[in-house]
Amino acid sequence: MQRRSLIALGVLAATRLAGAQTSAFPDRPIRWIVGYPAGGGSDFVARSLAVPLGESLKQPLVIDNRAGAATIVAASAAKAAPADGYTIFSADLGTLVYNPLLYKKLPYDPIGDFAFIGFTVRYQFCLVCNPAFPAKNLNEVIAQAKGAGRKLDYASPGVGSTHHLTMEMFAQRARIEMVHTPYKGAAPALQDVMAGTVPLMMCDIATCLQMVKAGKLRPIAVASPGRSPLLPDVPTFEEAGVSGIDTNSWSALVAPKGTPAPVIARLTQELKAALGQPDTQRRLMDFGVEPFFGTPAEVLSMAKTDSQRWSTVVKHLNISLEY
Repeated sequence: MQRRSLIALGVLAATRLAGAQTSAFPDRPIRWIVGYPAGGGSDFVARSLAVPLGESLKQPLVIDNRAGAATIVAASAAKAAPADGYTIFSADLGTLVYNPLLYKKLPYDPIGDFAFIGFTVRYQFCLVCNPAFPAKNLNEVIAQAKGAGRKLDYASPGVGSTHHLTMEMFAQRARIEMVHTPYKGAAPALQDVMAGTVPLMMCDIATCLQMVKAGKLRPIAVASPGRSPLLPDVPTFEEAGVSGIDTNSWSALVAPKGTPAPVIARLTQELKAALGQPDTQRRLMDFGVEPFFGTPAEVLSMAKTDSQRWSTVVKHLNISLEY
């Protein structure tokens, strides 16, 4: 009886200690892992949100760039971190959806190893071409692909990227064949499109917006259900005659699995508030991304839905990568 009482007291003390630690959260800086280099789009989003989040949480958020292997390096670091709320991670569509479909084996489980906090932003995509490319609209691109003496080339930042898979989805829906030319990143791919080496590329608007405005790229169609407010004169694929091309690549904030529920709830609450601030929204929109809040349950649902949708494209391409 005495032993049971001691155990009960121990459990009660541990529960009270955990509650006290949670109520004091945060009492030190929070590390924010980003799976891309400093200066890129994901880094910009994290740093833009770190400011209002730091103000509301009254602790700084320190960005930790862990680039490499399609965010696998960063995801592994986040998985291995203590589940105390002091490590968060930008997990995007690639981390949670593409990687499990593309890689034979991953060092992390996209659903089992993370606690979801909420969506942060959504990236819209646009088919762009070199200004000298003869096709002025989507029907003319398709005609070029069907009538060319050789298959049309298109560029992407790499095999398995959203840019690559969206272009292949377009090719499947339009019943055309094209040649994929992968690059090591979006910057060199876009340089070759602007130089005319490769005529076409599916690109996230955040990356290509300024080049479109400068006339160095011509936009053909946006891959979303509605027109982009950043390119309001550019039709959607649906409007241009090809249905089912809806690629809104998203990013979500996650923490290691086992992070206390009250801590997750606090982070979710503050993330929603940060994304609702007009200054934050303006900063993100000016960069070319859409502030996009969603609950942890909505992140999980979207990840599962997108996994089913993209698995068809990946299977068709027969992609199998090694980490």
